[in-house]
Amino acid sequence: MHNKKQEKTRSKSRTSFKTKRPIIFTHSSRRRQIRVEKHDFKFEGNGFGYFKIWIVNIFLSILTLGIYSPWAKVRNNAYLYGSTSLNGDHFEYTAQPIRILIGRLIVVGLYISYIIIADIMGLIEFASLFAIVIFLLVSWFIRQAIAFRMRYTRYRGINFSHRARIWDYYKFFIIHILLNLVTFFIALPYTIKEFKSLLINNTYYGKSKLNFQAPTSQFYMIVLKYFGISLLVAFLIFLGLAAIVGIVWVSNPEQINTITDLINSANQDNIIESEDAISLLVFGLMGIIYGAFFIFGSFLKGFWDAWMANAIYNNTTLEEFTPKSILDGLKLGWIYLSNFFLIIISLGLLYPYAKIRSIKYKLANISIKGESFDSFINQNLQETRALGEEAADFFDFDIGI
Repeated sequence: MHNKKQEKTRSKSRTSFKTKRPIIFTHSSRRRQIRVEKHDFKFEGNGFGYFKIWIVNIFLSILTLGIYSPWAKVRNNAYLYGSTSLNGDHFEYTAQPIRILIGRLIVVGLYISYIIIADIMGLIEFASLFAIVIFLLVSWFIRQAIAFRMRYTRYRGINFSHRARIWDYYKFFIIHILLNLVTFFIALPYTIKEFKSLLINNTYYGKSKLNFQAPTSQFYMIVLKYFGISLLVAFLIFLGLAAIVGIVWVSNPEQINTITDLINSANQDNIIESEDAISLLVFGLMGIIYGAFFIFGSFLKGFWDAWMANAIYNNTTLEEFTPKSILDGLKLGWIYLSNFFLIIISLGLLYPYAKIRSIKYKLANISIKGESFDSFINQNLQETRALGEEAADFFDFDIGI
């Protein structure tokens, strides 16, 4: 009897040990249970609201010969950022247009200087040296543009920042340009992954660092899938062209034979008529090919953007927070394709609606999972205020990339 009681006691203790939930201790030695919450993005803008800003920006940019374009960019981004919310709080874009204007003037000045040296003055040797200098400045321009964009993006009073060194960008471009030349661009997926790593792993939200760790194989799979779908689409386009030529040939063989005879028997008397026939045939085929390229290219871009976004967001963390992206390539491809036709049919006037439509779909399928966002924000806000705002770089400008 005594043994049975002992066995019951042991079994109860085992059961209670198994069913007992894990306890996590904080630095204050108090017990708490982790509660994972889902934090959703939401876009509250609309096509008409963006259209009013967009059309005025175009008009003023044309009227000022492009000088107003930096102010147009700030207004566009301010509307798009301000319409994007996370947990009900909106993002902010706080850039100064004059900084963007300075960056663009530098780029335009360098380009005009190169044209003057190479074409007008004819100093080929000096122009070649100048071109090398411009090429070396590209890495610096890219780094400055990314840092500019991050510095003037704010959420709940806390700015993002990009702290990669300029040398990091020089090293990246030198190594990966040589690597892709040697491997005949087989290393391109690895290069894409490493560039995302350079960008994200040096980006901070307040004092919290973003972390990106993704397998290289995932990017190779994306490129292979995209390449495979592109080949399939190209094959279908070829079949479509062959079918069109076949239908035209069967329905009107006399006209095709006339064109063929003109091409074969071109002489001094009918050379003009022959050239017109050839031009008509060539331009017709080229028009079909270019049209198919843009139509199917916009559709394929949806697959690329969706797969890349999923690979990037799903492998990025911000302390204990993990973004989750569930974008569907087929749906995004359809949105891009239908947007393309809407823009063409409306002569560009529906571009704002098309842009808002794609942004809404993307943000509706991206979320962040983690603990209480409020406590994380408050801690970051206190640390940021204690250390002060990051000083702007002397060369703080954007080139519009």
